[in-house]
Amino acid sequence: MTTMTTVETGAPDAPRTSHRRASENLVLRVVVLVVVLLPVAAVLVTRVGRPYFPLEDRASIDLWVRDVFTSHTPLVGAYSRGFNHPGPAYFYALAPLSKLFGGATWTTLVGAALVQGAGAVLLAWAAFRRAGTAFMLLMLGALGLAYIGLDELGQFTNAWNPYAAIPYFVLFLVLVWAVATGNRWSVVGALAVGTFVVQCHVGYTPLVAVMLVWAAVMVVLDRRAQPDTAPRWSMVLGASAATLFVLWLPPVIEEIRDRPGNLTAIWNYFTEGGGNIGLRAGAGLYGTEFRIIPPWLGGNETYGYGTHVASPSSAAWLVIPAVLLVVGWSAARRSGRRTDQRLVELAALGCVTGVVALSRLTIEPLPYTFYWRGLIATFTVAACGWAIAHALPNTWAPWPRRVGIAAALLAVAWGFGAQTVDVLEHTEHLSDTEAAAADVYAQVRAQGLPTRPVLIRALGVTFGGVDQGLIDALDHDGAPVRVDRQYGYHFGDQRTAAPSEVAEVWYVGEEGRYKTLLPELPGARVVATTTPLSRADERELRTLQREAIDALRAAGRDDLVDTVDNRLFELLMGEQFPNGVPGLSTVKVERIAELNRVVGASGSCRCVVVAFPADQDPKLPYTVG
Repeated sequence: MTTMTTVETGAPDAPRTSHRRASENLVLRVVVLVVVLLPVAAVLVTRVGRPYFPLEDRASIDLWVRDVFTSHTPLVGAYSRGFNHPGPAYFYALAPLSKLFGGATWTTLVGAALVQGAGAVLLAWAAFRRAGTAFMLLMLGALGLAYIGLDELGQFTNAWNPYAAIPYFVLFLVLVWAVATGNRWSVVGALAVGTFVVQCHVGYTPLVAVMLVWAAVMVVLDRRAQPDTAPRWSMVLGASAATLFVLWLPPVIEEIRDRPGNLTAIWNYFTEGGGNIGLRAGAGLYGTEFRIIPPWLGGNETYGYGTHVASPSSAAWLVIPAVLLVVGWSAARRSGRRTDQRLVELAALGCVTGVVALSRLTIEPLPYTFYWRGLIATFTVAACGWAIAHALPNTWAPWPRRVGIAAALLAVAWGFGAQTVDVLEHTEHLSDTEAAAADVYAQVRAQGLPTRPVLIRALGVTFGGVDQGLIDALDHDGAPVRVDRQYGYHFGDQRTAAPSEVAEVWYVGEEGRYKTLLPELPGARVVATTTPLSRADERELRTLQREAIDALRAAGRDDLVDTVDNRLFELLMGEQFPNGVPGLSTVKVERIAELNRVVGASGSCRCVVVAFPADQDPKLPYTVG
């Protein structure tokens, strides 16, 4: 009787417990998604309908996004080093919002945040569908920590294609894992997401390609373990082929049309790119993600002196992921969970492929070219932790789950919380240069927008991207703005022209010496000028720089003229002229350096735009972007 009573009174408790647990998990998922979307919400609140003046690559992207749905709809991606990234998927994703609001510049910024937010939500959905709430939290935590490890914040206020790929690459990893563990329809998702990632940034290509091949091999090896209820491969492969056809049709059309096109340019660049940094440096760059303390736990990246070029750490740090992967894989074998084993194998594949890809770099190792490095690192830690937790003795349960969930929640809150704070701290301008560029363009508008074609060229340093911002703004307002033919890949061939085909050539300078040098040339007309200095200090600096330029030229050192804008001007002069610059006092040299430091500290520029009639083009050394 006692036993009967126990069964009867205890039986209803099981459904109630299960229901309560499901409700708690639902609440947890909702709360986590709210935290994940806080940066997007902050962008919507602070940026919708607000003035925004994009600069640098953001301006070029804004330009291309406006071209979508026109006769010049882009068929390639954002510009890079003499070529474009493989495809226009990112532009197409941003275009509907831009078109809905008449091409307003704020729509590109807001659209970029929405695209990233959608990637995070899709990641949460895919991870939950594949392995439940705990795995969803784990993947979102890995993404949050990866955001912490990037070289700077601004991912949700910067419509930059390398940022757009970040959440989608983690989503791709989850989908590839799903394919490798028997989920056939995930093939379509993995191909679509992998395509988006590669079209955003070509640097993901080796990782995506190798992982897709690995997943295919796993499917072949496990073909006998597939359940009878699995969808037919003919349906899956048909949908996959259709997906690839649609997504890759634009770049293929461009390749056939231009013969050779952008795909050939990419191939030539990477096959003829010259010497690479080598395996040791590549291993050291990846080892940075596992040193004490790694960037994704708040540690700092090491850069070359005075540059933003990443310096390799010791390759010995790779012992840490190697040990972690061995332990994780052994744990998966011990627990008998084939899915965990595949997860760790995918992480190992990412590490090895990442090191090889880094070793093949033929350019300076700027962190933005391999943002995937931190994503693979946090994914590796998460994958191994997942496998190890499942192999722990049952007597330890439920503590590993609770600790893991707590750590994942902390990672989510930290990563996406930092992004939210960053958005709220940049509600006016993303940089001080943006304010200066907006001032420059206001002066252009005050004089009247050009009605005949003008050719834009940049002089000297272009870090602020004022030239790109001016091109985008003029185009946005319908002015006939052009660039030289070699920059068609950057701004679209329809915006290119020869000097003989325009009315004026406009030179844009972000360094103050051009305020003195350009107006002296025949035919010069100052279109706009700006400075962070007071009027008195600006007049003084111009006078001093004029004297310094004359003194350097008199001394036969024209090669040093560009140093008059350097904040270390006095040190440079001390090295070149131990006895002092002839005709220029030490006091004046020090004052130039002092005022240059004031400009540098402002984060702005002493910008100038000077126009010349096309037939009086001074043919100065120029660039764009």
